[in-house]
Amino acid sequence: MVYNPNAIRETYDEIAEREDRFEKGFSLRNEIPREFIKRYLETSDIVLDAGGGSGINAIMMAQHGASVTLLDISPKMLELAAVNIKKAGLAERIELVQGDVANLSQFRDAQFSFVVCLGGPLSYVREQSPWTIRELVRVARKGAVLILGCDSKYGFVRWLLSVHSEGQLRGEDRLDKAIAVYEACEYEAGEGAYAHLYTATELTKLLEEAGCDVLELASTPTLMDSWDQSTYPEEKREKLKALELKVCTVPELLGTGHHLFCVAKKL
Repeated sequence: MVYNPNAIRETYDEIAEREDRFEKGFSLRNEIPREFIKRYLETSDIVLDAGGGSGINAIMMAQHGASVTLLDISPKMLELAAVNIKKAGLAERIELVQGDVANLSQFRDAQFSFVVCLGGPLSYVREQSPWTIRELVRVARKGAVLILGCDSKYGFVRWLLSVHSEGQLRGEDRLDKAIAVYEACEYEAGEGAYAHLYTATELTKLLEEAGCDVLELASTPTLMDSWDQSTYPEEKREKLKALELKVCTVPELLGTGHHLFCVAKKL
C-alpha cells in the first residue's frame, strides 16, 4: 500500500468532531508534546503547524505570542479550527491553509522559525516520509527548532496487547493482530487509510539525513497503556503529567509510548 491523501482526507472529515474532543480533553499523548513546545517556542516565532487539526496547539502557540500557519488536509478539521480560533480571539494570529504535509510547495524555503508536526501526519504519508521530513526541514530557517511526531511501533503493539484495546479490534485475536502489526510496521487507521509505525532509530535517522541535529527524543504515554486519560481524576492529572515528563525521555523507554516525537534543530 502507498500513501493515499484522499483516504486520509475522507477519514479525518468523518472523525473530525471526535478528534476535536480528543484534542481538548486530557491525554498525555497531547499534553507531553505541548510541554516541549512551550519549552522551545519563542514569542517572536513564525510557526508552521503541519497537520494541525482543530487548532488546539496553534491556539496555544498564538497565545504565547507566535504567528502561526495551520496546515491541514481535512476541510472539516479546518472548519472546527476556525470556530476554536474565533472563540479564542486569535484569528489575526493564525492563518488556516488546506494542504498536504507531503506537498509544501506553497511555502518558501526558510519561511518559518519553528515547525511543528504532531499526531499522525508523518505516519500517514508512509513511503513519502523521507521526502515529507525533508520538506518540513526545507521550509524551516537555519537554526530553527522542529518538533515532529509519529506513531510508535513498539508503543502501538503494546497497546494492542493491553486490556484497553479489548472491544476495539472487531473480534480479532489481540495477539495475532499485534504480531501482524509488528511485522508490517503499519496499521489501518480508516478504510483505505494506512499509517506507518516508526522506531526511535528510524525517526532519528530520517531527521539527521534531512540536515538536523536531534536535541531530544521522547515517547508518550510511557507508563500507561491507554490512549486517552480523560477519565483520570482531575485532581491527580498534574502529578501524572509531571511523572510522565520525568520518564518520557529515558533512553531505556524510548519508543514504548504510543506517540514518538523529537525536538530537532536545523543545521
